[in-house]
Amino acid sequence: MLHESRNLQTSLLTLAGDIQLMMAKHVDNHQLYDTELEVKSQDDAVVSRSARQELVKPLCCKHDWATEFCMHDIESCLETSVRCYEEAVMRTNRSESHNQFINVSKRLGNVQNEMGVVLMNRATGMEYGPEQEKTLQKSQCAFEAGIGAFKAAVDTTNIALLHSNTGRLMRVWAQACVQYDRDGKRCEFSQQERIYYNKARDHYMKTVHILKDRSAFPMVWDSVQWELSTTFFTMATLLQDFAPLSVKAEEQVEKEVVDLMKKSIRYCDTETESPRQPLAQYRAATVHHRLASMFHNAYRNQSEDHKRKQARSQAEYHYGKACRLFHQLEHPCELTRVQLERVALCEYQLGGQTAAGSKLRTLSTALGYIAECREAMHSIYKELGPDEADTTPGSESATSSDLSKNQTVVSGLVPREESEKLLNILESRLQHLLHMLIKTAASAKSSRHLSQLDQYKKAYAACLRGMADSSTGLMTRIKSMADTLALLPHGL
Repeated sequence: MLHESRNLQTSLLTLAGDIQLMMAKHVDNHQLYDTELEVKSQDDAVVSRSARQELVKPLCCKHDWATEFCMHDIESCLETSVRCYEEAVMRTNRSESHNQFINVSKRLGNVQNEMGVVLMNRATGMEYGPEQEKTLQKSQCAFEAGIGAFKAAVDTTNIALLHSNTGRLMRVWAQACVQYDRDGKRCEFSQQERIYYNKARDHYMKTVHILKDRSAFPMVWDSVQWELSTTFFTMATLLQDFAPLSVKAEEQVEKEVVDLMKKSIRYCDTETESPRQPLAQYRAATVHHRLASMFHNAYRNQSEDHKRKQARSQAEYHYGKACRLFHQLEHPCELTRVQLERVALCEYQLGGQTAAGSKLRTLSTALGYIAECREAMHSIYKELGPDEADTTPGSESATSSDLSKNQTVVSGLVPREESEKLLNILESRLQHLLHMLIKTAASAKSSRHLSQLDQYKKAYAACLRGMADSSTGLMTRIKSMADTLALLPHGL
């Protein structure tokens, strides 16, 4: 009899916890529920009257809190739900009612997770201060309690899920630790930020170790891999952009950035077909671009010859990777920017060369990078569309007409101002490289380059004509650039 009574109490507390959780999830509909409670059938009235008679008894009075509804307050409903499930767990004999214990423990873990997420989202929108810190701590406690409940239920999948959510919480906490100076400028990447990002990494890694591989829960696995990649990427970019040079040497920071970026790529799945694949490919391209720029900078500032060679080799490798990915993703502005950085690398290398043959090879390589921007010009033209200066009938040449055919529209990826800035640099570098090539090829008397000299001169003349009229519209200039790039020798 006592066993049955205990089971009944557990069932009622569990039911009350379920109702409180449902109320929390549907708090926006509280007015509808209030109205429905006022409308009762004869059967409802009998049940309600009987319930009121029972609730005044001493045993029931101990749990009257379980039936109090705060329909306007999600957190109160969740707290009551947690209390109901905790009481139910305490009243359940694990050996006698194993299934019931597992069931209630899972419910407790679930509502603690709900509580943690609600508090985490609330903290995200709060200003930095004691109240935000308190909310973050409460969220962490909820996730930890949820993990404990799922451990009692031996539910490894949900343990993994809560570690993932805790990882996300640690990233929110890291963002809350960001410091600013009096002018509102962000300070260096701090040790406190590092601590929380490392905690986020640890929780995500626990999830990975629990799941072992993608086979059982592919969606959870993919999500955690992405979050882990995001954590490493965020740390790397913050270290690179807000380097803590007051406490670390620049070389140490660069080494750590490289390590974090490589880890970000390791967990960034660019091969699996999914809605996230383009995003993963874009991140990988961005990582390669950032690494290339960093090695490019190291090449310019390094004094030791063997380290300069290593830096240049790494820069060229990562620029190549970034270009292939941006081309695959059809991001013309990013592709053009990377190609121009490759040109700048060649031009800096050119400054240390004296032999005509070496100079010609470097100039040809740089010109080849610019020639590869022709397809990007096509995409930019297709996306931007004609401006007022470009509407004259019959103004397009045969080469330019290619621009309006067979090009993929890259919606929203081509800002007009950004395109114009890149075009200005492209025109300037193309003119400079062609001038240097013509001059160097003529003096070197290289048979290969002498045979291409006429093409260089035609392209140079076209480039000068395109830049001569300052009033020319942007789209006309893009067409002119595409025409000029088409004149360059193939296989540079």
